[in-house]
This record gives sequence, C-alpha cells and structure tokens, in this order.
Amino acid sequence: GFIQGLGMPLAEAILSADLDDAARQELRAAMDELLDDLDDAIESGELDVILMALEYGWAEITDEMYEAGEEEGWIDFDMLDEARLNVLERQGRSDEFLQLSSQVDPLRHMLKLIELNRLDDAIAASQSLNTGHQILTAAQKLRETGRLNDAITLAERGLCEPSLLNQALANWLAPLEETQG
Repeated sequence: GFIQGLGMPLAEAILSADLDDAARQELRAAMDELLDDLDDAIESGELDVILMALEYGWAEITDEMYEAGEEEGWIDFDMLDEARLNVLERQGRSDEFLQLSSQVDPLRHMLKLIELNRLDDAIAASQSLNTGHQILTAAQKLRETGRLNDAITLAERGLCEPSLLNQALANWLAPLEETQG
C-alpha cells in the first residue's frame, strides 16, 4: 500500500540529511512511536528500513551484525544497502557507489561500471553474478555496448550452471548464437 511504499524514500531522505546523533535519536523515537501506532493497521516490514537508516546511517554493517540478525534482519540490512546505493547514485558519488555495490549488489556494481564505460572491469565483475536474472540483465547491457562476444560468453556461463538455468536467458541467447554461425 501507499504507507508501506514510504519506507525506501524516507530511508533515503534520512541518509541524505546531515543529522547529528541527537537529531537521529529524536527522529528514531518519533518513528518508533508512529510505527507502533501503525502496527495493528499495516504490515510494517517495508517500513523497517526507516529505523535501520536511523540506527545505522552510513556505519559499516559487519558480518557479525548480519549473523546476529534473524532472516528478517538480513532483509532489513539488504534494504538499507539498497537505500544507501540509491543515495550515492543520485548524489553522483560513483567511487563510493562502486565500493559499496561491489560488496552488496554485484549486478548494480557491474551496471555502474558499464555506465562509467569501464567495460573490461564490468566483464571481470560479471563473474560475481549468480542468478539467471542478473546474468540476463548484464548480458543484455553488454550487447547494447557492442560487446556481443562477451555478452554471449556470459549468457553461456549462466546456462551451464543448473541453478542459474532460466527460460528467459535461453530464449535471449538462442537467436544470438544462430546469427554467430
């Protein structure tokens, strides 16, 4: 719903604001109260990213923090990482974006490298892709940049891994392979 859709934009606004610890804690208390009031009316899972942004801000999320959290906690950390990447991208902070995305989102990392015309780095980064969707998206983007052979190689790798096999990847690759002879 509408209210649940506010989670990511509010988290990004919090990360974009230059709040000191006191202001963050004050806002955290207000958001806790608001989310408690809403708890009976809506599923607040998508709003938890707001609290994560207030609690952690730009602090590094360690492996221990991930391990200490339950599965829902991992999802919250993933949402926080997504909000952070969105802010860094919007602010044009490419180096910081690449540093964070290399750790948390291999597809966004590779796509950013392509956007920056660092194609050889993007192809090297494609080795970190691990789902059929990621491989298909990356292969399509490589083809758009004129790196057809690299796109085909990447797509073939995706088809060779049974866990990555997906119909969309096969459907995309087949006509390309036919044109290659």
